Amino acid sequence: MSIDDFDATNSKYRINIYGNWLDGDVLEVSLSKRGFEFIKLSSLQCTVFKILNVTLLSLLSDGEANYVNTTFLTLNTSSPINGLAIGEITLTNKTTSSRTITVSSVNNDPLQYRIGISGTWNEGDVVEISVQKLGYNISLNPTATLHWATPIVITSVDVDGEEGEEPSTTLTLVTDHAVEGLSASDLTLTKIDAADDSNVILGDIQAEYETYTFPLSGNWTEGDVYQITVRKFGYQITGMPQITLHNKNVTITSVTQVGGAIGTLTTQSLSIQLTSTIDGLAKECISVSDITTPAAAINVNSITITDTLVNVNISGSWNNSDNCTVVITRRGYVITSPEQPTTIYRDITTHYNVVSVTPDGSAGTTTTTKLTLQLNTGGTVFPIVMSEVVVTNQATDETITVTGVSSQASLGSGLFEYEIFIQCSWTDGTEANVALVKEGYTFENNNRTVTLSTSISAYKKLEANGASGETLTTKLTLDILHNETWALLPADIQLVLTSTAPEASITVNSVSDPTISQHDSEYWDQYEIGITGKWYNGDLVTLAIVKVGCQITGDISTYLFTPFVTINGVVANGEHLTTSLTVTLDKDVGTLTNQNIFLTCNGHPEIIITIGDVTGPTGDGTSGYVYQVNITGNWTKGTVVNIVIDVAGYTFNPYTDEIVLN
Repeated sequence: MSIDDFDATNSKYRINIYGNWLDGDVLEVSLSKRGFEFIKLSSLQCTVFKILNVTLLSLLSDGEANYVNTTFLTLNTSSPINGLAIGEITLTNKTTSSRTITVSSVNNDPLQYRIGISGTWNEGDVVEISVQKLGYNISLNPTATLHWATPIVITSVDVDGEEGEEPSTTLTLVTDHAVEGLSASDLTLTKIDAADDSNVILGDIQAEYETYTFPLSGNWTEGDVYQITVRKFGYQITGMPQITLHNKNVTITSVTQVGGAIGTLTTQSLSIQLTSTIDGLAKECISVSDITTPAAAINVNSITITDTLVNVNISGSWNNSDNCTVVITRRGYVITSPEQPTTIYRDITTHYNVVSVTPDGSAGTTTTTKLTLQLNTGGTVFPIVMSEVVVTNQATDETITVTGVSSQASLGSGLFEYEIFIQCSWTDGTEANVALVKEGYTFENNNRTVTLSTSISAYKKLEANGASGETLTTKLTLDILHNETWALLPADIQLVLTSTAPEASITVNSVSDPTISQHDSEYWDQYEIGITGKWYNGDLVTLAIVKVGCQITGDISTYLFTPFVTINGVVANGEHLTTSLTVTLDKDVGTLTNQNIFLTCNGHPEIIITIGDVTGPTGDGTSGYVYQVNITGNWTKGTVVNIVIDVAGYTFNPYTDEIVLN
């Protein structure tokens, strides 16, 4: 800083200065002159000022023509204007003086000032800015174009429907003021949370005051979220609400072909199982595609709906064992198809016609042994083997054995006859199903029902050998009315024993060939049946023949015999301690063991007697047959016990004398 000039007038001095300083800098003045002393009575400091040149470069407005109102202006300057205040800014509506614009706020970002405005203006009004500020020389007055649209607030948006149950069909929009001419094209729906293939289409608007409804269509999934933006010329519409769309979720849980079989039967329909019903479902909603042979057509002819089960009748040109997929589309539903395709079939077999199946035999008299089958092959020689004939008892679903098939015999006119031999395993009057089964062939009028016969006989007499109380029964003699003669095996005889003997049993060991005898006008077949087992004299046995194919009426039984045995005496040894019993029988029953003899002490379950070795018999029968029975136990002197002896083939008379142990 330098002194440019010095002017002294009446002890006042004007000092002209030049140099570099900043606006607001503080200067301090000091004086010195030879021969003078200067006394400072007050501060010789002063503030210096500097005028800055600033150019207003541009003025920009926010907002968007006819859609978004201007709320602030942006002023760009060549240099900062420190401390710019509202009162230093003037805004002038250059379009008309009848609409005034005022400054409501200003920030002080260097070189770029955001100026909030208020007032009234129309779309396209031009505003001019001027700035006056002490210390600044501000040049140029830039302009900007203001924007205006009628303010509208979206107060609510809603869609109908119920999560996973009822699809959304209508969108309802409510604003705080009416929007004239609002249409579906003014609304934009933006995916927030939705799949790429999700889409929503708005239908024609229905307006009532500030409420607007739009029908919905498209393809979306339950829970898809969209954001709604409304943009209308001349309106500033604020609010971007979100909507969550609803759909009825339906899953195809299974698709099953009906009526087809691999290579032999053509699929007639598809049975489609849904998780819930689909209102208004029609055949036009269902498409079936052949994914194995894409060029093959599959037509949906008709559908039948039973609750959640849909049967789809189809026709077309698919090949045997092609795979197909099913797609169902219906507005308002999200329908998920199964991942796995369904296999459909076509009949590619040769067709022959089963003309008849006739059994031989006579009801109740003669057993069926063969079936005569007539087959029309059109003249083609067609051998049949046993495994290709299936005969099934309709009542039991059991397979009847085929034992042979004769060679075909030509009857002319393309007709052949076969004899099918079968093994009897039925009762008279049994209905059986006869079917031919051969890969690559379809037999029309197959599965024939025939009635099979057996001869019916009757039990006539059953006798047991032996003598009551004297000799053991070893065989049974059975007489059956002669009709058909059967070769019986032990397994064909069932015996049921009614006995009180411990561990009673009876077993068939042998069956003789039958002999025929005449009784008045009847002929009987007689069998001798060898038996063993364990029973008491006079026990009842009931007999039944259970051979497959034998049908015998009536019930038959007889009594069995064993020798009676008497216990002549039982003597306990020992004066102080009994260690054995001497048992005398009137018959020799062979070797006895501790499993044949039982000792009990009535009324004293705490007394336990153990039977050891049993020896004998001794003696020649004159005084009986003697057995020695060794015993141990916890009895006391004078204990009274009872004895029971049980031997297969013998019935022992009860022994009532007391046996006293020492």
